[in-house]
Amino acid sequence: MQDVVMLPSKPEKFIRSSREFGYSDLIFLFEGNSAEFNKLKKRFDVNLGLLFSPKHMDDFQKLKKYDKPVLIIGSATDEKLLRRILENKKIHGFTNVEHEFGKDHTHYRKSNMNQVLAKIAYDKNKTYYVNFARVLYSQKRSKLIGRMLQNIKFMNKYRVNISIGSFARDEKGFRLYDNLESFAKVLKARKLQAINVPVVSNLPKGVRIVG
Repeated sequence: MQDVVMLPSKPEKFIRSSREFGYSDLIFLFEGNSAEFNKLKKRFDVNLGLLFSPKHMDDFQKLKKYDKPVLIIGSATDEKLLRRILENKKIHGFTNVEHEFGKDHTHYRKSNMNQVLAKIAYDKNKTYYVNFARVLYSQKRSKLIGRMLQNIKFMNKYRVNISIGSFARDEKGFRLYDNLESFAKVLKARKLQAINVPVVSNLPKGVRIVG
């Protein structure tokens, strides 16, 4: 079983804590430039991925400078940037589409997703990652969940793959996968898939967690 977390200063402690929750592998997401990513990849013997949050279209050119992230998840609330994320072959999935501010429309929520984008996500075989940490620490949780519910409807309609991760930034953010799965069911996610990224295990050689 795998979980997606944010890269801490001491990933070894994260790995030890994750075993108590039944995870055999962690995917550590890094936020930052390629030079720092490549240094960290040499420094840490972990499964290092990238949370890619472009601000401009030119930022997509920088992706080729990262040294083989095991997973790239795009993050954007802007429709043009999100579409570019969905169309980019290097990016595996997307998250954080919803934001917490602004008023919803009378007949629908301002969730930054629509049927056109959902269809592209399906056609390009992208995965929608539910970021549990955003919900856990949100100051406007009900609004955020409402917008997630609307986006999950789009994902369900177009059969887009859905996964959920803790995206923990500290050890308090870990959750059992059963708990994460239950929350995804509250969001009415149908095509829910456990995170399954080809990686080198974080556990010692020959040791696996079976559950």
